[in-house]
Amino acid sequence: HTLVEMGPLKVTPRAAIETVLRIQEPFVARRYFEELEGLAAGAGIDLADARVTNYIPELFYCSGFAIANSATKDGELLHGRVLDYAVDWGLQDHAVLIVCEPEGRVPWVNVSYAGFIGSVTGMNAEHISVGEMGGGGLGHWEGRTMALLVREALETSKSLEDAIATFRDGPRTCQYFYVIADGETREAVGMEASWDVFDVIRPGTSHTLLPRPVPDCVLLSAGDRYNHLVDRAQAQHGG
Repeated sequence: HTLVEMGPLKVTPRAAIETVLRIQEPFVARRYFEELEGLAAGAGIDLADARVTNYIPELFYCSGFAIANSATKDGELLHGRVLDYAVDWGLQDHAVLIVCEPEGRVPWVNVSYAGFIGSVTGMNAEHISVGEMGGGGLGHWEGRTMALLVREALETSKSLEDAIATFRDGPRTCQYFYVIADGETREAVGMEASWDVFDVIRPGTSHTLLPRPVPDCVLLSAGDRYNHLVDRAQAQHGG
C-alpha cells in the first residue's frame, strides 16, 4: 500500500513505474523489449510483470566509490558500489552474476539479480567498470533508461572516454550520478548525467554536492552516507 508522490498525485509504485515505462518506451531500442519478451516466456511469468520489474531502478538509488594510486596500498584501482535498496524487498536473495557475450559487442559481467536485463553495476572485458547512484529530478523521464545506458556503456566501451561519451550523448533522465573506472589505466571519474546537467568530476576534486575531496578518490553518496564514506577513505588512505 506504499504510495509514490508524482507531483500533486500519490500513486502505487507499480502505477508509477508503468507510467515511466510508457514515457521512456520511444527512447529504448526494440531489442531490449524483445529480450524481455524472451525472459518472460522462458521464466513462465507475465510479460507486464517482467517489464515493470526491470524499471524499478528508475525510482531508487545507491552509493559508489573508486580509489587508486596514492589512495591504495599498492596503487591498484578499487571500484565499489553499494546497492542501497531496502532489504525487505528480498533482492539479495536473488542475486546473480551474469556473464554476457553479446554478438558484435564487448563481453561484460553484470552484477545483478534474477530477471533484470539492465545493469546498475558491471565491468567489461576492456576493464571498464560502471556503477550508479540516483538523486532527484523525479518526473524527468523523457530519455534513455538509466539501467540500459549503463548496459550500453559496458557493451560498447573500450576506454574511459568511450564510457563517458555514452552518457554525455543522451537524452538522459532524472538526476543520476555515476562512478566509471578503467582498470588498465587506473583512471576513474565521478559524473553527473542528469536530464539537464552533464558534469565530470575528476578524482580529488570538490563539487557542490561533494564538498570533501580526498586525493585519488572518487566518492559518491549523499547525507550521512557520504560523510561516512569520506571518513573511511581518509582514515585508510594509502593503507
